[in-house]
Amino acid sequence: MKNITLLIFIMAFLYYVPEIIYKFFLDLFSIKRTFTGDGYNLKYNSNWKKIKNNLYNSKYKCLFSPINSSNLINDLNDVEKRHLLYLEFRDYFNRSRYLIENNYNVYSGSNNFLYLKEDVYYAYFDYGTSTSDIIGRFYLISSNKYDSLFSFKLVGKNGIDNTFNNVLMLIESIEFTEISYDENPKNTPWYIYKDARMDSLGKKMELSGIWRVLNESEEAWKITNNKCYWYKSYQDLSTDYYEGKCSVENGEVALKQVGYDTSTMSDNLMIGNYSVSCENIYVTTVEMNKCVKGKLKEKTPISDEIKIMWTLINHDDEGIEACAINIKTGEYMSLVKIKD
Repeated sequence: MKNITLLIFIMAFLYYVPEIIYKFFLDLFSIKRTFTGDGYNLKYNSNWKKIKNNLYNSKYKCLFSPINSSNLINDLNDVEKRHLLYLEFRDYFNRSRYLIENNYNVYSGSNNFLYLKEDVYYAYFDYGTSTSDIIGRFYLISSNKYDSLFSFKLVGKNGIDNTFNNVLMLIESIEFTEISYDENPKNTPWYIYKDARMDSLGKKMELSGIWRVLNESEEAWKITNNKCYWYKSYQDLSTDYYEGKCSVENGEVALKQVGYDTSTMSDNLMIGNYSVSCENIYVTTVEMNKCVKGKLKEKTPISDEIKIMWTLINHDDEGIEACAINIKTGEYMSLVKIKD
């Protein structure tokens, strides 16, 4: 019996002690390791362990994961603009596929972009099934100097608030690098989700019509007669959708709306590898004010208008693509026209 007990002790020693000693020396000498993302580096200490492309906090059982890197659209030196951008992202997260499919809502958060360090602001959004059942938190980190916005997700039902200081130390260490934009057309949603554009397609090079989002969802947008609709599924347009008023600008008028200097532009613009006429560029201003729900759980009312810039690209027999970007949040979508 003594031999068995000794054996168990030795096995436990060999399993746990090396990691304990490793963490002790890391903390003793303030040794930090680097987590590298697209456009940034984060320094993390022994509270975190890297698992694939995530950081795991074993004490509070929370997983910190990068979501996206993009250009920053707004100047966050203005307090009012910071708050408006916060509200825009709160609505964006509430309409995200992940929250809708899991019946989650954003219930609380930082209520604004907060100062982190020179030129760097951050915001967070708590989500779950109720105010007493928060299971995750979205983080945003921005830099005006580097024209960058990064999003992260923290998941761990019992450790969201407990890890606040650990996460704050983590994001305070951020160092910005260059964001890589892959220009290989084979890596774009148009080619990755080519199976989504194999059915009947729209033919008219105009914004009005029905557009399917090219991702793993079945989401779709419809623009017609000064109305705009967002559908959970393009296969059933009778339920699970948002509806609202929509104004549409086109060409030079649209470009001026988003701050583009049309006095110096040529006839065509280069969008990636494509030459696009300014007549194929639209800006929509949308106010969603109605929710028709079946399985769709109604979200927090949309607090502000949504301004989206649409660039149409004709791929001939392969269909018409719309590259759409939310002017305030920088959210990007690639869509295919499925009906005129």
